[in-house]
Amino acid sequence: MVVAAIALSGCKAVGPRTVDADRIDYGTAITESWKRQALLNIVKLRYADPPMFIEVGSIVAGYSLETSVSVGLGSQDSPLGTTDSLSLGGAGRFTDRPTITYVPLTGSTFINSLITPIPPVSLFSAIQAGWNAEILVRLGVGAINGIVNEQLVGGRSSPQTRGSCESSSSCASCKTPAP
Repeated sequence: MVVAAIALSGCKAVGPRTVDADRIDYGTAITESWKRQALLNIVKLRYADPPMFIEVGSIVAGYSLETSVSVGLGSQDSPLGTTDSLSLGGAGRFTDRPTITYVPLTGSTFINSLITPIPPVSLFSAIQAGWNAEILVRLGVGAINGIVNEQLVGGRSSPQTRGSCESSSSCASCKTPAP
């Protein structure tokens, strides 16, 4: 009876105990996978291969815990006398069966994720979080107050952005005199 009570008490806490660990573990795995996917796509773009993005659509974690306890008492009469016996047995099995759904980004969802401008709020949040402001502004800002950011095409400055500053003095960012 004591063994059965101990075995059955573990059943009630399987779900809640796994939430914290599973959330962090799945989150870490998805983050690391996303980083590798992004790096692979950067390399693909460098060599003119089309990028491919696959998102995790859903994760369903399914658990089962099965326990069984058996107790047996016996008595046997023999010519040598009565023999009493006691047998105890127990078994348990824990199963973790996650179901992960992957969704390839294609069509308008894929195009929108590539060409949607970065909102200024996101850039400022990243700067406040400690990211390098100079790099973020170069990558995420096209123009501020008529001053056009230098655009790179194939690793070189595009001709239409050189000297496009509207001020009368030299532009510090493109190092060319303004027209």
